[in-house]
Amino acid sequence: MLPWLRRSLAVTLVGLSAAGCPQLLDDGFSTVPASGGAAGSGGESGDSSLGGGGGSGGVSASGGVSGSGGSAGDGGPCSACKTGETCCDDACVDTSKAQAHCGGCGQACPGTTCASGQCTGTCALGHLDCDKNAVTGCEVDSAVDPANCGSCGAECSFDQTCEQGKCTCPSGTASCDGQTSNGCEANLGTDKANCGSCGAACGANQACVAGKCECATGYGDCNADKNDGCEAVLATDAKNCGACAGSCGVNGSCTAGKCGCLAGFQDCDSSPGCEAALTDPKHCGSCTTVCNSSAPIYDGTSCVLSCGSGKTKCGNSCVNTASDPLHCGGCNQPVGTNQQCFNGQPSCLSGFANCNSQPADGCEVDLTKDPLHCGACSSACKPGAVCSGSSCQCATSTPNDCGSECRECCSAAHCADSDPCTTNSCDGSGKCVSSACASGTLCCSTGCFECCVDTDCSGGKVCSGNTCVAPTCTSPQLLCGGGCVNPNTDPKHCGGCGIDCGVGRSCAAGVCSPAWVPLNSVGAPAGRSRAAYAPLSGLGQVFIWGGLNAAAVALDDGAIYDVATNTWTPVNKDANTPSPRVLASAVWTGDRVFVWGGGSGSSDFDNGALYDPVAKSWKTVSSSNKPSARRAPYLSWTGSEVLLWGGVDAAGAPLTGAFRYNPTTDVWTVANGNGEPSQRRAARQERRLGREPVGCHGRSPWW
Repeated sequence: MLPWLRRSLAVTLVGLSAAGCPQLLDDGFSTVPASGGAAGSGGESGDSSLGGGGGSGGVSASGGVSGSGGSAGDGGPCSACKTGETCCDDACVDTSKAQAHCGGCGQACPGTTCASGQCTGTCALGHLDCDKNAVTGCEVDSAVDPANCGSCGAECSFDQTCEQGKCTCPSGTASCDGQTSNGCEANLGTDKANCGSCGAACGANQACVAGKCECATGYGDCNADKNDGCEAVLATDAKNCGACAGSCGVNGSCTAGKCGCLAGFQDCDSSPGCEAALTDPKHCGSCTTVCNSSAPIYDGTSCVLSCGSGKTKCGNSCVNTASDPLHCGGCNQPVGTNQQCFNGQPSCLSGFANCNSQPADGCEVDLTKDPLHCGACSSACKPGAVCSGSSCQCATSTPNDCGSECRECCSAAHCADSDPCTTNSCDGSGKCVSSACASGTLCCSTGCFECCVDTDCSGGKVCSGNTCVAPTCTSPQLLCGGGCVNPNTDPKHCGGCGIDCGVGRSCAAGVCSPAWVPLNSVGAPAGRSRAAYAPLSGLGQVFIWGGLNAAAVALDDGAIYDVATNTWTPVNKDANTPSPRVLASAVWTGDRVFVWGGGSGSSDFDNGALYDPVAKSWKTVSSSNKPSARRAPYLSWTGSEVLLWGGVDAAGAPLTGAFRYNPTTDVWTVANGNGEPSQRRAARQERRLGREPVGCHGRSPWW
């Protein structure tokens, strides 16, 4: 093994006990108590049937709390036990059939039923015999076991819990892509593609807020068509000015969400719109001034007898035919729909166009909404797209851009519904097609199989690897995955089912050997120290990047090591690759590696990027609301966000401050700092209780 990698992997594999550390709960810290003894037990209560006196107090263990004395008996909960019942743990039980007290108090059966005071070989309801070991009985509680949820081998993803035999995502999240490697990847409260539920996509100019699609600021859904989202630009739409149905009327205009008049008009009545021309002698200079017989003509400034230079007499008005919308280029030549007069010629208002070249209907096309003329007469949206705000976007009913058109789906991945018992595919027309389990198969918690549990099989067969097989293995063979194997020699099942020795190791006497094997050096990155590293959970890989070479030069390259194949894949470089640095930190989010911080020389960095090992590309991380520059910050993936805490500066001084980063929305949030731990160096250990990461201790020196 390469020496520098051995040190890095050791940090990945070895954890330390925590004492006095914080635990992040939702958006706040709570203190994990220091390790100490358990509380001393209280004294025993007096005989439950006779009502004895109180017991003596327990003795305090180291770091623990003294136990309180037992209470005086009052007849006790077992005073009403029936004939044949025994008082066990302050409850009346029938020890002839009680699983937890079979034949006597405290004599629990190993997941099997109890009959006539003896443990049977039949699994109790909800319990399974997954290791096929008679000694351990029915060792699995399939209702809550995340490794065997509902059936043997049905493993939940890393951020799911097993509830009532079904893998369940944390509240507000879901596995919408059907991939177990990235767990419950969709945040139903903020994901535009899965807003409130899988596949519920928001439309154009919409955001997902608390699981509901809402219009972005400045937009409105004024036509009640979900396909084009919030199509109305409330700041400029004269038909929806400031709000839906807020019409500015005839000759009206909308600016900054408020109605006004087009050039050459004024509003002289109480109705919406600007019905009066400024050159009308009935409204001479204002709505209330009328030109009389002594000066019957209005020239735009005052009432006169004749028109001055640059003005043309049209009726009783002196007009500028270069700009007057009613006399554009000559008397009684009004402009058309959605037009204004410019240099004596009709011209289109902003956002409109004359795409049919017919002067009679003016500028008939609204470029902000027309999918055949979106933003320009020659710009047509692809099939399945809508025009919103002069931009083509896929409609909510066809939310996926497949290149030549927008469809409901481009591949089966777009049809995933998080139901393991449906087969989802994308047909040739881009429609999702779903089918249930095929005839002869059963719906198990992880998919459709021949069997989920032993009772699904007949003829004395058992369910192994979701297949009904005859238990005919002879000692020392075991039934593993539907076949008999020798655990003493099989490298895939060494010492027990599923224990894989891996590349370069053999199995002898049920033990994998040698204990250590050298890593393949072909394609391995150059030697380095202080590199960022992250195990890629679910893929059996380790990501290594950056660090310092033997010449004390900071690096910006790396590689990914695959444990199963003993091979290296280089980390690709592109325009978004972070600059060379040491002591950056990295964490796997389920589909990308988040790399942040670090330093070079005396400079610390406050930036980072996401690396996609499938696309082999980097994407920069938002700089808005980001943490301050730091080296070696603590990182943890919560299932939907990256938690960043602590770290050190270039001089080695420890830092505090907790931040949350959402890779889906590319948004930083300052975490609640109440109860956060004191400053410390290299707080890099992690414990996980469900989705709650715990930071531990720290050490010195920091590198």
